[in-house]
Amino acid sequence: GDPVPGGSLESLVLVREERSIDEDLLEDASRNIEAYLRERGYREARAPYAREEQSGDLVLTFTVERGPLHHVGAVGLDGNRSLPAADFEPLLQLTRGDPFVDARVAAIAVAIEELYRVRGFERVAVKPSVEVLPEETVGGVRSRPVDVRFTIVEGVRTTVETVILEGAE
Repeated sequence: GDPVPGGSLESLVLVREERSIDEDLLEDASRNIEAYLRERGYREARAPYAREEQSGDLVLTFTVERGPLHHVGAVGLDGNRSLPAADFEPLLQLTRGDPFVDARVAAIAVAIEELYRVRGFERVAVKPSVEVLPEETVGGVRSRPVDVRFTIVEGVRTTVETVILEGAE
């Protein structure tokens, strides 16, 4: 199948190191290859494996299908009424043209929720949405841009008016 860019398959498929070929190890190897590619922007990567005996030898074949390269397009926020946009800049670590990684988007959504909770918004909800756009060619590389939008439902802000300690001497 497709080549695995920049990585050694030995570090992703630990058959030699573990000296084993049990199903769990092979499933882990398949997931390792897929995760490695997804972290590099191939969000549809697949790497199923097959076991086949040939002339008394067991042959393991991982069929790597990277799928199209995805990169970050536009990034935006909706629903942020109480906090200034500048407060979000350190959290929005998505730069146009960078490889698109779903896990990074999810982590940013969690970070935005935490920022709101620290500021008193106990029931905040942040929902990321992605829109995969048609393929384009930039610098001779074909890829699909992905626009990301974080929709924020702030909820009611909780403030502490008074703190009373009883029984403390």
